Amino acid sequence: YRCLDCEDFHLSCRQCLLRTHQRLHTHLLQQYSDKTFRKVTLAEMGHIRYLGHHGEHCTGAVREETHAQILVVDSSGIAEHTFHFCTCRNAASQVQQLLEAKLFPASYEKIKTVFSFKVLDDYMLESTACKTSGNAFWSKLQRRTDNTFTSDVPLYSLLYSYDRYREFLRVSQCWRYLQIRKWFGVGYSNSSLKERELALFCAACPQPGYN
Repeated sequence: YRCLDCEDFHLSCRQCLLRTHQRLHTHLLQQYSDKTFRKVTLAEMGHIRYLGHHGEHCTGAVREETHAQILVVDSSGIAEHTFHFCTCRNAASQVQQLLEAKLFPASYEKIKTVFSFKVLDDYMLESTACKTSGNAFWSKLQRRTDNTFTSDVPLYSLLYSYDRYREFLRVSQCWRYLQIRKWFGVGYSNSSLKERELALFCAACPQPGYN
């Protein structure tokens, strides 16, 4: 096995790669087989990402352990991961556990796709500074994952339909709205917004009583 994102590019066995990537969940991995390298995911190698206990196994579970196969969209690519949700007596909801892990779910029930905070920040920056369209950014993520068969990304997934472009657009809009609320100081307010409360002040526009 080898990792395409780590600085150290040497080959390693399965156990060593899993040990060094306990908290490097989004790195792109390859396995040497039949005289060539092929893509492989941590989930295929048996890795489980534990939520609710800072990456540690849940020891106080009061319900049946919950494992879920979830598609993770990150700036490094699109890959399938195995998650274990905390089921302690006072455990947070699955949505909150994912948010604490810096993952934004595409839905709030039967979660199948999540987007990392990093990829949402990257898209917001690129769309603002570089005028990158959503379609172009999504195409980049596909090519980042597999530059040969982009239409089949993730090529190794059999559980989900391949297209997550619609979910990406919806989540990116929610992310932008939440960021704007935070910048204007109303990110944690439950009260309804007043008129023009999120509007930027423009000194060149006519302002009653000022100019």
